[in-house]
Amino acid sequence: MGQRLASSQDGAHHASPPVRSWLRQGPLPALAVQLLQLALLGGLVGLACWPLNLIDSAQGRLLAALPAFGGGWGPTSLALMLAPLAAMPLLLLLQSRLWPAGAGSGLPQTLVCLEEPERSAALIGAGPTLERLCLWAMATLALLFLLSGGAGGGDGEDLMVALLQPKGGDLVGAPLLLARLLGPALALGAGVPGGLIDPALSLGAVVGRALGDGFGIGPLGLSLGMAACLAGATQLPLLSLVFSLRLAGDQQLLPGLLLAAVLGAYVGRLLIARPLYHQLAADLRQQLSGPA
Repeated sequence: MGQRLASSQDGAHHASPPVRSWLRQGPLPALAVQLLQLALLGGLVGLACWPLNLIDSAQGRLLAALPAFGGGWGPTSLALMLAPLAAMPLLLLLQSRLWPAGAGSGLPQTLVCLEEPERSAALIGAGPTLERLCLWAMATLALLFLLSGGAGGGDGEDLMVALLQPKGGDLVGAPLLLARLLGPALALGAGVPGGLIDPALSLGAVVGRALGDGFGIGPLGLSLGMAACLAGATQLPLLSLVFSLRLAGDQQLLPGLLLAAVLGAYVGRLLIARPLYHQLAADLRQQLSGPA
């Protein structure tokens, strides 16, 4: 009996090192390490985005001083709406001479780096990111417009919030539609740092709210317009669905938003065979490679 007990204890002793080795090197510890690394990466990315949140907050305060967002006409609001006359030339000068690596939204640069990692330091490293951050801050002023009392200014996020209100349809008109069409087109064409998502959503919101009021469906048209316009611009229907559903805040709209996003992406593909961000990435890659 004592021999069997000693033998079993000896077996357990000899079996324990592989078990300890599995615990140290097995899939569970490796998965835990990867999750910890991802959590740390997410925290660092969130911390890096903190300055951008400050810029967005500053933009919201500036827009609040404009007539379209509750402010009155006065020297301050007029100066803000005329700010592009000074900010835009300075912005173009900085991104063409002093900070060329900070031009653009950063998404085409990211797509290039996914295929050519060796370019990461030059395109999305600390230096280019800091330059882009400074240029983004200036673009906040450069995107304010006198047209439509300032409603065409900014990236469109505050405008979408205003359009979702019961009296949001009062903002809709030809000046606002023209501002939301020309503003992002001029900014993107000039390479002003910024993005495509919010401008596309806001343009879709303006058109959708106008059509929705005409057909008597009001905010529903706004939500469908956001999904369709963003999907048409990016040709990414699922991404457009997520953004528009979050802004609409009503899960009952899911089938309609999905249909609008699919139709928008299909029409966008008919007009432009290649998605915009991929085309911008291809143009950047050709620019970096030089003439053939």
